Amino acid sequence: MTFVVGLANVTEAFEAPFSQRKELVMSSANEGKMPGLVKVTDNLYKVDINLLVSEDTEVSDSEESLRFFNPRFVEVGADADVQGFGQQEMETLRNSIKSKGLINPLVGRMKNNKISLIEGHRRWNAISNLIEEDAPCFDPSTGATVPASTLYSFVLVRVYEKNTSEEDCFNLSFEEDKCKVEFGSGAEIRFVHHCLMREIQDSKILQILGNTPEWLKETKNIIRSLEEDDAILQAVFHDKINRSAAKQLMMIEDADERREVYEAALEEAQSDCNTKIAKIRKSISAIDNRIEITKSRKVVSDFENKKEDSDKYDDEIAELTNSKQELESKIEDTTAVVNPEAIRKGATKKIKTGGTARPKTVPTRIGASERISTKWRKFFEQLKKRPKIGDSPVNEDLIELCLDLLNNCTDKENNPEEFIERWCDKF
Repeated sequence: MTFVVGLANVTEAFEAPFSQRKELVMSSANEGKMPGLVKVTDNLYKVDINLLVSEDTEVSDSEESLRFFNPRFVEVGADADVQGFGQQEMETLRNSIKSKGLINPLVGRMKNNKISLIEGHRRWNAISNLIEEDAPCFDPSTGATVPASTLYSFVLVRVYEKNTSEEDCFNLSFEEDKCKVEFGSGAEIRFVHHCLMREIQDSKILQILGNTPEWLKETKNIIRSLEEDDAILQAVFHDKINRSAAKQLMMIEDADERREVYEAALEEAQSDCNTKIAKIRKSISAIDNRIEITKSRKVVSDFENKKEDSDKYDDEIAELTNSKQELESKIEDTTAVVNPEAIRKGATKKIKTGGTARPKTVPTRIGASERISTKWRKFFEQLKKRPKIGDSPVNEDLIELCLDLLNNCTDKENNPEEFIERWCDKF
C-alpha cells in the first residue's frame, strides 16, 4: 500500500502557523487515505503522535510462526528489566531531546490504521513524557523554544508498508540496535530461543542478527543446556546472568548441582551489588556534608555582603546537587548480575560448605583449546628431556607446573583448588 500526498499541500501544511497546521495536515493526509500521516520524502513521514503504538512486547511460545516483538522487552510488565529504560538513561535521553531536538526519526510500519513502532520506543517514551509535562523544547528547524505539545504533535517516522515481513522487522530492529543503547546479549539469546521454538532456519537467524555460525552454535548449546531450569534461562534472557557466566553454568551437567551453583553465585552477585551501592551511598553522604558546609559559608558571605563569594557558593551547591542526583540515579541502575567471578566464588563456596557440587563441576576451565594445549604439552615434554637451554639448566619444577596447568585447563576431572594448593605448597 502506497500513500501519496501532494507536495504543495505538505509544504503549505508545515509552513502554516501551528494553529492551522493540524487541519491542513489532516486534509493532505486524507488525500492519501490515512489521516495524520504526511509524506516528506521516500518512506519518511511526519506522523501524528497519537497514531504511534508499540508492537507486542511478548509473543507466546505456543505460536508457530515468527511474529515480531520488540527485543528490548524481555517479559510482559517487566519494566525494571527493559534494556535502556533505566532512570539515568531515560533522563539523559529526555534532556538530549529537550535541548537538541529529535535527531533521528523513529521506525515503524503500517498496521491496523496505526503506525506500529519497530524502533524508537525509548525516544517515543521520552517525547511522551515531555508532552505530558509540556516542557519547553528546542526546535532545531527554527532555533526557538517551543512547548513539547506543540513541537511533537507530529514526529518524523521512517514508515514501512504493512506487508513488511516479521523477519524484516527483526532485521531493522537489530540493525538499529547497533547504534544505540543495546538490547543486551540476553535479548539475542532469547530471540534465538524464540526462533528455535518455531524451527526457523539458522541462515535466517544469522541474517537477522549478523552473528557468526560459531556464535549461533554456542548460543543453541546454552539454551539446550539451561532450558530445563526455566529460572536460570529467564535470568539469562533478562541479563541477570551474562553470557560468559551462562557458558560456565552450561558446563555443569547435573541440574541440581547447576541450580546450587547458580543460587550461590546469585548470592555473591547480590553481595557485590550491595557493596557497590554502599560505596555510592557513602559518596552521597560525603556530598551532603559538603553541601551543608557550603551552605554555612554562603550564610556567612550573605551576612558580610560578599556577593561574589555568595554567588560562588551558589554555583558550588548547584554542582554538588547535580552530582548527588547522578549518584542517586546510578543506585537505581545498579543491579546484581551473575558473572564468571560470581560463578567461581559460588561454586567454591558450595564445596567448602559441604554442598553437593562436586569439584569436577567447578566451571573455571574455559577458553582452553584442546588443539593449542596439545601443541604446548608436546613442547614442554620435549623441553623436559633436555638438560640445558643454552648455558642454563632446565627448571623441571617450572615445566611440571606448566604441564599441570595445561591438564587442569582441559581435564574436567581436575580440581582447581587442589592444583592451587599443590603448587603453593611446592613453592
